[in-house]
Amino acid sequence: MIITVDPEFLTQEDIAKVFAGADVCRFTFTKTSPPVLVTNDNMALVRISGDLVRLAPLEGSYEAGPVNVAVIETDETGLHDLIIRAVPDYEAGFRGQFTCAK
Repeated sequence: MIITVDPEFLTQEDIAKVFAGADVCRFTFTKTSPPVLVTNDNMALVRISGDLVRLAPLEGSYEAGPVNVAVIETDETGLHDLIIRAVPDYEAGFRGQFTCAK
């Protein structure tokens, strides 16, 4: 059996439930797509298999149970990689935009 832990789009309602009024950073696949990860200094939010998952900060990444998520700047183009790790042998990467509210 192949396990996948791909991030799904978050709605504005999802984000408002967790980050009411807070400044956040958003990871999107394109400049116009909905976010798949939203973060601030205290937590991150991702949707996996239809479930909203809150992740706590952990040394440059965010974690909840077996799921670990990190955003890494790729190069001077401004693109970032979203790396999701789960269970002992699963890792997936997604390239996109990572922007923060000011």
